[in-house]
Amino acid sequence: MAFEKCASDHAPTSTSHIRVAIQAHEYIDAHYMDAVHMQDLCRVTGVGVRTVQRCFLDYFQITVSRYLKTVRLEAARRELAASRPEETSVTRVAMQNGCTHLGRFSVEFRERYGVSPRQLLASSPARH
Repeated sequence: MAFEKCASDHAPTSTSHIRVAIQAHEYIDAHYMDAVHMQDLCRVTGVGVRTVQRCFLDYFQITVSRYLKTVRLEAARRELAASRPEETSVTRVAMQNGCTHLGRFSVEFRERYGVSPRQLLASSPARH
């Protein structure tokens, strides 16, 4: 099967390109806690790696990998903010949300939210 390329002007040119982007997005949203590989997105969308990457970037203005990281960080942030420090740990929350590189998780979390994951958990209203 031949695959069309998405237009480089950052606007998908057909409904099939939009479909690819949306299917990949939905798959990530449903499976972010697991290891998500490009092959998974190719299987779900029925197109090749470069097509998934281009269509996703053109439609959502973010790369697949950046979006996946964003979803995982946001899920971890929500869980840390709602958890009791005595009942959970940053490591458990990070791993449960698909963040397997704990050092990078902490650095990226702090850069994004201005506070470390540990600080957020310690200040959680759920602890009171």
